[in-house]
Amino acid sequence: MKAIEESHEWDELGVNNQEFTRVLKFAYLYLLIRFKLHYRQVSIIAHTDFDGAISAAILLQRYPYGRLYFAKSNILHKVLYILKGHFAPDIPLDIFILDLGIAPDYQSRVLRAIKELRKVALVEVFWVDHHETAGGENMRKYMRAHTDSQSPHTAYLVQRLLYDSGELDEAAFRKINTLLSIMKNSQTPFARYWNAVLKEGFKLAQRETMVSVIQSLAKFRRSKLTDKLYKRTLQENKTRSTSPEIQILQTQQGYRFLLFEFENNTELYPTVRALLATHRLDFVVISFKDGTLSIYKNRQSPIDLKPVYALVDGKGHDYAFHFMPQIRISDEFYRPVNLSDLLAKVQEVV
Repeated sequence: MKAIEESHEWDELGVNNQEFTRVLKFAYLYLLIRFKLHYRQVSIIAHTDFDGAISAAILLQRYPYGRLYFAKSNILHKVLYILKGHFAPDIPLDIFILDLGIAPDYQSRVLRAIKELRKVALVEVFWVDHHETAGGENMRKYMRAHTDSQSPHTAYLVQRLLYDSGELDEAAFRKINTLLSIMKNSQTPFARYWNAVLKEGFKLAQRETMVSVIQSLAKFRRSKLTDKLYKRTLQENKTRSTSPEIQILQTQQGYRFLLFEFENNTELYPTVRALLATHRLDFVVISFKDGTLSIYKNRQSPIDLKPVYALVDGKGHDYAFHFMPQIRISDEFYRPVNLSDLLAKVQEVV
């Protein structure tokens, strides 16, 4: 009886203490939702590459309390299921999927995961991507799609999304442009530092590390972790052997290109841009350790790579595509070839 009486104590002003505590809790929750979460929770799922990292950093500037996850197309649906245990069902949730072309084989799984989330909360999904995705029309029925295969990077589309929504003031716009300078391989101290940090972070392949790095990047704030990663890059640069001699090749129509073996000790896209600019190439062929290849065109070149794209059954854009070392022999069949024969065929068709 005494316990019951104590639970309903009244103060000198006649206010029920238990009721007052409950009101304070609701007031705190309201203020948290209103000022920190802007009435919504935010989860960000980014691709595990440079573009995904910069895109996520841009969004974290706008939504600093957003939860950050990483995925590739084949596990995106699994990450969406993980979200179910990481948000409050009573507060609307915005999910941003960044730089992930969703392959047709996985689209049904992704949609199923989104439907499961919507059973327990009010969920809005934003799909921002610069890849060309087959069958993407059905995906757009369940997501707000902001896709453009003509954009060189998803990070530019994220900037456009925030700008079009009216959520960018002049200061925020300048910060985003500074982040984009990393994508442009800028040689400013800021871009060089974070380029090196991101490269080292991805090599570790640890989610906690990359979340911390991208959160620091979004705040323009260096940390002990980012400095450690940067120093590691400097040490690698000192010990790295000199690059092998590069041989410039030429097609029958006089276009310049070269074959470059990618060693995974640098970031791919800055390396490609540097090769195209330094050697004044029309395109570059990148060879990876798993035996696959990619071709990247110099956007300033008049060369048409569509014949090569069709020849090797490229995956991606006709100006940037990935493929196996093979040559089309009919509409349905491809013949595996060695690298020298493949390059000879490429020189012939362009």
